[in-house]
Amino acid sequence: MDFNKIISYYERLEYTNKRLEMIDILAQLFSECAMEENRGDYRKIIYLTQGRLVSEIDDFPTFGIAEKMVIQAISKFTGISNSNIKNLINKKGDVGEALESILKKREGKKQTYSLDTFVKKKKTDKILEVSRLYSELEKLSKIKGEGSQDQKINLLTGIFRLSSPQSAKFIVKIILSDLRMGIGDKTILDSLALSFTGSKENRSIIENAYNIHPDLGYIAEKLMIEGLEGINSITIQVGIPIRMMLASRIQYTEIQKKLGGGDVIAEYKYDGERVQVHKKGQKVYLFSRRLKDITHQYPDIVESVNNQVKSENIVFEGEIVAMDPFFEKMLPFQVVSTRRRKYDIEKMKKEVPVCLYGFDLLFENDKSLLNLPFNERRECLEKIITPSDTIQFSNKKIIHNTQEMVEYFKEARKNGAEGIMNKAIGPDSVYKSGNRGFLWIKLKGLEGGKMVDTIDVVIIGGSWGKGRRKGLLSPYYCAVYNKDTNKFEFFTRVGSGFSDDDLEQFTDRLKKLELQKQPKNIICADTPDVWFRPEIIIEVMGDELTISNKSDVGASLEDPRGYSLRFPVFQRIRDDKDISQITTTQEILELFKIQNSQND
Repeated sequence: MDFNKIISYYERLEYTNKRLEMIDILAQLFSECAMEENRGDYRKIIYLTQGRLVSEIDDFPTFGIAEKMVIQAISKFTGISNSNIKNLINKKGDVGEALESILKKREGKKQTYSLDTFVKKKKTDKILEVSRLYSELEKLSKIKGEGSQDQKINLLTGIFRLSSPQSAKFIVKIILSDLRMGIGDKTILDSLALSFTGSKENRSIIENAYNIHPDLGYIAEKLMIEGLEGINSITIQVGIPIRMMLASRIQYTEIQKKLGGGDVIAEYKYDGERVQVHKKGQKVYLFSRRLKDITHQYPDIVESVNNQVKSENIVFEGEIVAMDPFFEKMLPFQVVSTRRRKYDIEKMKKEVPVCLYGFDLLFENDKSLLNLPFNERRECLEKIITPSDTIQFSNKKIIHNTQEMVEYFKEARKNGAEGIMNKAIGPDSVYKSGNRGFLWIKLKGLEGGKMVDTIDVVIIGGSWGKGRRKGLLSPYYCAVYNKDTNKFEFFTRVGSGFSDDDLEQFTDRLKKLELQKQPKNIICADTPDVWFRPEIIIEVMGDELTISNKSDVGASLEDPRGYSLRFPVFQRIRDDKDISQITTTQEILELFKIQNSQND
């Protein structure tokens, strides 16, 4: 399929903010892609529309290209100086728009005349097959090592040579992870449902399958070929991570009622790294909350799983926690995070011993257990693991009333846990992959007035520091995620709690995520010095939630005021989380209600 046909849809998407229009446009694109002659490119088109080359669960190299390198490639291809290109970028708003403008002018100068009629003719439109483009982008992502910058620049100029001005614009946006069409996974799922089943009502069926097999290219292709019957056949596969179930939070006095009113199971909420463990024979995989393969970081856990898990074919979840040398005391998250490295693994294994606390069983011996009640899944897990220093079960207790919950919470905090996780145990207490519902409710604080729970936010912008912080980015504009609109809403500015080293590291990382203008998926009435692609997640603590004229969280036409955090302080970076897993607008509204009820 010609990539130029695809970008005609991309251009339409760029000019609308209306989600229903986006769904219709994408559905038309997917229908055209499903035509017999285009089917071979279908998965590639899905990934490119997501702004990537492969699914999020595939371990594939990133492009490793910043805007500076793209500017050098444009300069080499066109002969225009870097400074003039930068000026045009500032004028147009981003590098893709600037490149399109440059190439259009070049095309205008290259118009030819017929020798016979002297009638002006337009240059024949270039055709860039998706398969050819994808192959070139694959090569680009794999270039590493000495001399890689020159190789990448040469390959980029080759791609520009193959491209029309419009396609070059979108190719650069894909390479820089700056596609900015305001499309999230849910919009794509709605469009697939509309395109192949005729109704968005079937989105939930497709989304359930996507949560079990988080690869939109695979899901789209299966839907295209096999329809809903094929989608319904998707189940857990060992080696392919499923989206993890998430917990909500409400006022602790309401937890038991929300979980059904009867007994609940409470577990320690550990301050570690949540993992999904897959085992088939002697092959073990460890997947992070972000669905990334982190097996190499924990060879000690892999060895223990092989030795102490009886089942040959299993998927279960747990939390990896750093321990003291005697495995008697749990250490905080900052310690276990030092195990995130590619080198000196054996050294770190000795310096930072860890224990895996298992808490849920999802799959065993080719059978999905997702639809079993939680207490049954937990009982099954306890039958197939032999505990040791390096593998334990999460501490649990049957809770009969709120007073018992409070006492258990205090015990957990005293023993080094973050708090407790309260879980329903009725017949409906199934494992809802990728869902943040009210079957699991976390409790991390009891006190009224000041906040004792943390909030996970993503950095969307920043201001350049002054005085001692000159040359560094600080404070940071931070947002939470509105799951209803699939947008990030400005919540608060964070400038406290950072060391000088933190600020230097954040500034270096954020420069690589810099955007020339505000993305469509960010709602922020304020204007920072610099916009960033929402990617870096931080955990913050504050004094209390307040109503603010500057925040966009929960704001509406009727009441433009939003909810913000008073005196926010940086706690830690959360590289273990995906941006879809940060605190939501809906959670902020609930936390504000909890805070007010405790103050009454």
